[in-house]
Amino acid sequence: MEYLEGATLADHLRKAREEGKVSPFFEQPRRYLHLFRDVARALHYAHTRPSPIIHCDLKPSNIFVDRSGRATVLDFGLAKTHREADIAGLVKGSPKYMAPEQASGHPEDIDPRTDVYGVGAVLYETLTGRPPFAGTLSEVLRDALVEPVKPPAEALTEAGFPNLAARLPVGISEVSLKCMEKDRAGRYGTAIELIDAIQDVLRRETPPAEAQGPAPSEARSSPGPAVRRRGAFVGAAAVAGLAAGVGIAMLLRGPAPAEGPEGSQALRREVEAAVARFRPDSAAEFCRAELARGPGGARREAAEALLERAEWIDRMRRAVIETLNRTRPTMPALKLKGETLSPAEILKATRDGLVVFRGGVSRDVPWDRLEPGQVTALVRGWGGKLGDPERFGLALYAGMTGQAREAREELEKLRGGPLEIPAARERSRIGD
Repeated sequence: MEYLEGATLADHLRKAREEGKVSPFFEQPRRYLHLFRDVARALHYAHTRPSPIIHCDLKPSNIFVDRSGRATVLDFGLAKTHREADIAGLVKGSPKYMAPEQASGHPEDIDPRTDVYGVGAVLYETLTGRPPFAGTLSEVLRDALVEPVKPPAEALTEAGFPNLAARLPVGISEVSLKCMEKDRAGRYGTAIELIDAIQDVLRRETPPAEAQGPAPSEARSSPGPAVRRRGAFVGAAAVAGLAAGVGIAMLLRGPAPAEGPEGSQALRREVEAAVARFRPDSAAEFCRAELARGPGGARREAAEALLERAEWIDRMRRAVIETLNRTRPTMPALKLKGETLSPAEILKATRDGLVVFRGGVSRDVPWDRLEPGQVTALVRGWGGKLGDPERFGLALYAGMTGQAREAREELEKLRGGPLEIPAARERSRIGD
């Protein structure tokens, strides 16, 4: 089993209360929004197993936050499969966070929306400093069945904290309340819908240039932190059909013309700048926004070609992030712009950057702090066994960040494979 160092969310909430604070949420709202997104991803993984698993006992003490800020869902002691029978009338779980179908003693009604309710109840306590209902056991169980939940802003104002009510992120109260609808039909139908809702709140809380979230395929395929996927990258053989079909057909159009309307050149500069920051997801969004405006001619061709490049690079980046989180390597030296961390243990990799451990403390390192050559070395050294799609994405990244030699080396390795034709086009474009 994985060894975790950190504290539970209950510990975080208790420490804040001991310090006279309502909640730790308001000091680091994005951190806790990411935490709840992690929880929802873990539940989505559990809910989508061949025999779906319902946790049934979500509460702050069952959410563990490691020293890098990653959330892990603990204690599946009351978990049940969706098809599993139970003893009618027996109430199991923690009453303060219990969905009405649990509180009423009707386990046959328990489904993934029961866990969605639990997430909403824990989120509510994190926002307001108190659970949705309080009192004796019988009072809590009764209120869970019949009493409406007071909106977080109202609860904070009544408690004497109108300033905190005004600081609630836009949309987060609605997310919590929707999770806790009495009627299951009124809640998010799945954990993935909850993930999307939290992601929307995060986008509103992020500056426009960095507002893009993970690609839908990433959010829907990631197992989340509760159960970690094993294995390295998808090999070339497994993706040959896709690469030889859709992928190569897209790349055959080749790169956008070097010259074109000013709008095309501005988009190119914007995309190249995002790729240099190792944010191909942002680069892809710039291209999609350009295509949504309906440009024609050279501008549209440029946007389509740049989007294809960004998507290949983003595919490589997502695979590398997954592998880094699985292996958590220690690097002899991590070269940043202006300094070198030596040695540096990578605790976590995200779309935003790395969390590294050095000298007894953890530190956030955004991707744009790494030299492009260090990113390439990181992918080559610690990215696992690169499949052809990831290798092609690395070659595109190297070529767009001025690493022509490294790009050519990666492209040479694609000879004789399913991406040989687009790789040859790239080699021709880069030159000797």
